[in-house]
Amino acid sequence: MGEFAGFCASELDVFFINDNTAPYGTRVTKLSPCSEFTFSYLSSTATVNVSNAGCNNGEITVTLPGPFNSWPHIELWKGATKISEDDPASSPHVFQNLSAANYTVKIFDESCGEQDLNVTVKCPVPTGLNTTNITRNKARLNWTLPSCNSGVQLQYRLQGAPAWTIVNTTASYKQLSGLTLNSIYEWQVASKCTGSNPAVYSDYSAIQVFSTS
Repeated sequence: MGEFAGFCASELDVFFINDNTAPYGTRVTKLSPCSEFTFSYLSSTATVNVSNAGCNNGEITVTLPGPFNSWPHIELWKGATKISEDDPASSPHVFQNLSAANYTVKIFDESCGEQDLNVTVKCPVPTGLNTTNITRNKARLNWTLPSCNSGVQLQYRLQGAPAWTIVNTTASYKQLSGLTLNSIYEWQVASKCTGSNPAVYSDYSAIQVFSTS
């Protein structure tokens, strides 16, 4: 735990300082001294609730170790956008229903310390997409499910149509019928992340194309 003298925060312009005992930048904003900074949350952790190394349920769990100077202020950032913040009264604190992306958890304490934790929420896209058993008005759409998922969301349409038909399923294929003869169709699928409620989905796969004949 690094400790060094500094200045308390206010609403003036922000600058950053660092020393070898404080690996994370400390945000200070005015020239009236505090007695000392104490990095009370340097051993904090932010983890995804993974069922294996490849995916998770759209949650980030932030564990805050004691003893504390005070309970912290926590912010969740996605790139340059702050998407959530809280002043938790206990540990751990959980951010839920997150889409697959890279996030930064920022933890601030009353002694002016800041710790940034980079976390990736994972939710793999289905693989092995292909179309089989194509006839005049039918086709079978196939994919390989990731090792942890709660099913997939399929969308398909006539190529160039303005709207998709959306189907949710836990199977690894979908048999389509009632298709239009001599027409081009396109489709793609996304994984439903395990345990997410409300549902959180991965990115969609690349678009697949087939023709009825």
